[in-house]
Amino acid sequence: MLEISNQYLHKDFEVESILTKAIPNETERIDSLKSKGYVPINKKIMIYDDYFIRTKVKKFENLL
Repeated sequence: MLEISNQYLHKDFEVESILTKAIPNETERIDSLKSKGYVPINKKIMIYDDYFIRTKVKKFENLL
C-alpha cells in the first residue's frame, strides 16, 4: 500500500503530504514507514498522537 501511495498520490492528485498513523508498539510498521521516507510528526494532530508524514520533494531543474 505504501508503494502505491508513494508512487501515485503526489502526482495523480497533486498531494503535497501523506499522513498516516502508527502507534508506538507497531515497530514493524514504523520501520517500514521510515524506510519509505515518512518521518514522525511528534506532536498531536487535533487530539491524536503517533502520526507520520511524507512530504513531496520538489525537484529543481535548470538551477545553473
